[in-house]
Amino acid sequence: MNQGRSPHMYVPRAGRTPGESAPHGLAIAAGLAVLATAFIGPNVALVIYAAAVLALGLTLLWRPKEPPIMVFIFVYQWLQASVAPIYGNFTGLTPDEVAKYMGRHDLACYLSLTGVLALALGMRLAIGRASIDLHGRVVSFVGTRPVGFWLRLYLGGAVFSALCNAIAYKAGGLTQVLLALAQVKWAAYMLLTFATFAVPGRAKLPWMGVCLLEFALSLGGFFSSFKDIFFYAFLGLIGSGIRFRPRSLLLLSLGGIVAVFLGVLWSAVKTDYREYVLARDFNQSVNVSYGDAVSHLGELIVNLDGAGLAKGADTLAHRLMYTEFFGVALGNVPENVEHTRGALWGDAVLRTFMPRLIFSDKAAVYDSELTRQYTGINVSSIEQGTSISMGYIAEAYIDWGPVLMFVPILLLGYILGFVYRWLLAAPGRDGVIGAGLSTFTLMQAYALETSSLKMIPAIGLCVAADLVILKFIAPLIWGVQQRPARIARQAWLRGG
Repeated sequence: MNQGRSPHMYVPRAGRTPGESAPHGLAIAAGLAVLATAFIGPNVALVIYAAAVLALGLTLLWRPKEPPIMVFIFVYQWLQASVAPIYGNFTGLTPDEVAKYMGRHDLACYLSLTGVLALALGMRLAIGRASIDLHGRVVSFVGTRPVGFWLRLYLGGAVFSALCNAIAYKAGGLTQVLLALAQVKWAAYMLLTFATFAVPGRAKLPWMGVCLLEFALSLGGFFSSFKDIFFYAFLGLIGSGIRFRPRSLLLLSLGGIVAVFLGVLWSAVKTDYREYVLARDFNQSVNVSYGDAVSHLGELIVNLDGAGLAKGADTLAHRLMYTEFFGVALGNVPENVEHTRGALWGDAVLRTFMPRLIFSDKAAVYDSELTRQYTGINVSSIEQGTSISMGYIAEAYIDWGPVLMFVPILLLGYILGFVYRWLLAAPGRDGVIGAGLSTFTLMQAYALETSSLKMIPAIGLCVAADLVILKFIAPLIWGVQQRPARIARQAWLRGG
């Protein structure tokens, strides 16, 4: 890197990277915190297992010098798999009693937790040891330009994303490609966050303005997309290496509390809100103006009382505990419906290599129809403006049964880890651009409820977008690539 040529350049001090603590201490602390809830209710064994899985997963994936996207994927899915027994302990209920439908819900929790651990193991096998001082490379890279440059880069990405979203559903076979490209703005947002917080003394106001803008624009949407800015802000802040001082911990905790409270509010009003914005056109899109949508949302929230908030909290808890459809499927497959012997996951892999631009007759994926078929539950579908999936772990069980189901999940984790490792070793600016791209790429796999038929093709599309950015767009913005592919590969080998 040509150091010394920019007045904005910041050279990091040598020494211990912020947040560089032993992963075992973090894992043990988290496991003990969950374990403390094991003996207050009826789900003792299940909560103990959940605590053990959390500790093992964090030990495998915690990498203090790198963006925490893999830890985020694991922890979020672990939360979804373990909410039922933990919530049940606080309410004195078993997962079978918490669930709305009859099924084998205890077994669903055990299998889901094991599946999430298999995913973490697959990621760990692919990524190897921590890369060589990625944090130092991030600081050196973002320190070469002022915050204003990174703000303009984000705004350009935001405009590009808005254009992609605006024309996506009118572009025929290019729809999915454009929707994948629309997520690229989050890579620019990650770089803006790195540039704001990784370099000491920089102004925080532009970054805060971007967060408020993203939040405001998300309020008029159909889905709860306001959570995206919280997720990416958290990932960016941790990836920038902020020190965990009392003030930082307080701000992160407040942000988490606000995110949960907003989730409760949204869960309490989303049914009435969606009925209003659909305007009798059940197409999962907003058919009223932004002002009308936000105004109606505000009215619904203002009119909430204590009972409404309590119902919203319960709805949010049930929304997070994404093991219920799996539990019902366990009671229905293979008793009433045969295992599919790889048909669902095989179709997901095949779809990755069948872009609709070329294969225009490729069948659409209707999550609700699959859920109805394998659970027998008459869930809402696209006709009612929604789509409900069983989740990729349930689909793995339907394909292969309770033992072999973990093989494709392990392979999926390995693919996620490989993509992450490839992006960090990609030529161009010492892998820092790849660090930003890795977050939006792997975010396609963050939720337990995502169907394999959508997750795997979405990751493939994002990888294709990454290739285009690294090969053509990044060199136009930053000039000649700084890191030859040969050196990048050597760094990969040294890091693995």
